[in-house]
Amino acid sequence: MFSVLGDRLEPISVSELTSQLRAMIENHFQQVLLYGELANVSINKASGHIYLSIKDPELPASESPILSAVIWRNFAQQLDFVPQNGMFVTCLGSMTVYPQRGNYQLKIIQMQQMGVGGQEQRLRLLERKLESEGLFRLERKKKIPPHPKRVAIVSSRGCAAIRDFIKILRERSRRVDVLVVHASVQGQDAPKEIAAALGVLSEHFSPDAADPQRRVDVVALIRGGGGMEDLQAFNEELTARAVANCRLPVVTGLGHEIDVTICDRVADCMASTPTNAATVIAPDDKQYIAAIDSFSARFDSAMSRKIDLAQQQLDTLANRRPFLEPEDCLLANRMQNCDMLGTRLETAASTVLERFESNLRQHAAQLEALSPLAILSRGYSLSQTGDGRLVQSVRDVTAGQSIRTLLADGEIASVIETITPGGKSVIQESDK
Repeated sequence: MFSVLGDRLEPISVSELTSQLRAMIENHFQQVLLYGELANVSINKASGHIYLSIKDPELPASESPILSAVIWRNFAQQLDFVPQNGMFVTCLGSMTVYPQRGNYQLKIIQMQQMGVGGQEQRLRLLERKLESEGLFRLERKKKIPPHPKRVAIVSSRGCAAIRDFIKILRERSRRVDVLVVHASVQGQDAPKEIAAALGVLSEHFSPDAADPQRRVDVVALIRGGGGMEDLQAFNEELTARAVANCRLPVVTGLGHEIDVTICDRVADCMASTPTNAATVIAPDDKQYIAAIDSFSARFDSAMSRKIDLAQQQLDTLANRRPFLEPEDCLLANRMQNCDMLGTRLETAASTVLERFESNLRQHAAQLEALSPLAILSRGYSLSQTGDGRLVQSVRDVTAGQSIRTLLADGEIASVIETITPGGKSVIQESDK
């Protein structure tokens, strides 16, 4: 039971309460002149409406209240400038309640630009400072490892961004391990906690650590969607320098695709969202498998073509006569070769014999000319002693010695009676 006061009230629905609040606000705030700093500016290209937020430029981003606002297309077309984040403006409009969400918003009919808000000025000064130090240069950025084994996630433990990141990571690769390092990503303490988490990872973890628990290949600094004021922690100098000084490669995935923070510009790689950071870090195993399958298919196709070509060449050779009639073809060739070799051998032998006979006749003629028998045939004779020595001088014989005289048609045996040097000798033939 409710209290006595509650018993007197009639219960109403959320829609009825929202309608009553809307009527009260619209009646009381029919004209509002408001100044502030623009944030979360979004132009709907299809409708032409502009949606934005207005915050108090005199307060820190973490403490400033946020007022949602809208400029309908017919009023947006009358503006002489394009609203952008960080602009300091004065707006004229009326308050209303957006029923679907139950939040109040300002319907702007006029807007004047008054310069750049304080928060935007501080952001621009910090950007120029870090840029002058070279923290945005591409050459100082570390390469993201193509095949990391362990990823450290720096974010608020239990947030949706971590779940989405790990989900995409596991869909792409089951080989990457995950280490979650808690740090607040919004509020006054967020910059210190983020810087501390990055410092611990940089000091105590490395890709080459012998201990698997101390190994980290890459850091993912992520935060889910929100307005630029929700990403203020990533526009602080402390956070940006922690990202720049981290010895490990840092990939950022902060907010929506259109959001760009200073940490994004300092990081080694900027991803548009936390899930996109997962796709940047984790290799897609499916792509590797598809590449291997494609290579295997091309290899099989190439080998099939080579085998087919070799088979065609083999078939062509098999249809030739040496393979169709190998015995006849081989015997015929060898018989023909034998005939040719026999003919050549006969020719060579005949030539050699003719040369031999010619040389023999020449030598025979020479021997014949030198033979003593040839001399005897011309009427000369040769005398030899009993022991066969040729008698060339009267000094070779003595009186009474027997000698043989060779003639062309026989021989004569004689005994020497006298020897007359320089004169004639008388020879008495024996009766032999």
